[in-house]
Parts: sequence; structure tokens; C-alpha cells
Amino acid sequence: MLACTAEQKPPPPAQADAAAVRQEIEKANARFLAALQSGDRANISANYASDATIMMPNEEAWRGHDALTKGLRGFMFAYMVTEGGTKTEDVMVSGDLAVETRTFQWTLTSKKGKAIQDQGKHVTVWKGARPPTA
Repeated sequence: MLACTAEQKPPPPAQADAAAVRQEIEKANARFLAALQSGDRANISANYASDATIMMPNEEAWRGHDALTKGLRGFMFAYMVTEGGTKTEDVMVSGDLAVETRTFQWTLTSKKGKAIQDQGKHVTVWKGARPPTA
């Protein structure tokens, strides 16, 4: 008698559809930009998790929802984004994380009326990227 056994391995975890994740990220980015442009201080930090961190140039990191809400509201007190936008360049998904690279170009107008052209790039790590359930 010959018996063969094969080691059974669990299937790899399902990956979220990168295109669907990108679409959700772009919707969230649009909500963030709308809050910036309208001066909506109440909803400016709605996209951020309680343990989020924002690292602005020349400042201490804003760690946690309260700190980043305070930082974003302070930014909005000083400036309004009057035109421009953001562009998602790439989204990479692994497990329940998505890494987005994005560029932005906009006009910031100070409360004194001075317009500043600003552009740059950044990386955002999004938690909760999950495959759709059947």
C-alpha cells in the first residue's frame, strides 16, 4: 500500500482590488480638498485614523487625531486653498495597507490676501484596504 499526503497550506489572503482601493482613496482625497477649499474645519480631519501622523516640513510631527486636527485647523486659520488640486500617482496594495504616492499643486491665500503657489509630493499609508466581500 502506498499512501501519499500533501501538506495543505491555507490559501493566501485575498488582496484588495488595487483599482477599487485607488478609487476610494481618490474619493477621500476629494473630500479633504473640498474641506480645505471651503474652510471646513469641522471635517478637515475626517479621513484620518486615531493614530495617524502628519509630518509637515519644518514642524514637529502631528501624532494622533487631536494633534493633527489642531495642526490642520491652524493651517486653515492661516491659509485657504483657493485653486489647484492633487493627483494620485500610484497606489500599491498589500494586505490591508495601501501606499499612495501623490502630487499636489495649489494656490494658498493667506488671511492677509497674499497668494502663494505651492507644489510638492507626498506618501500616504492607508489602513483598511480590504478585498470586497462576496
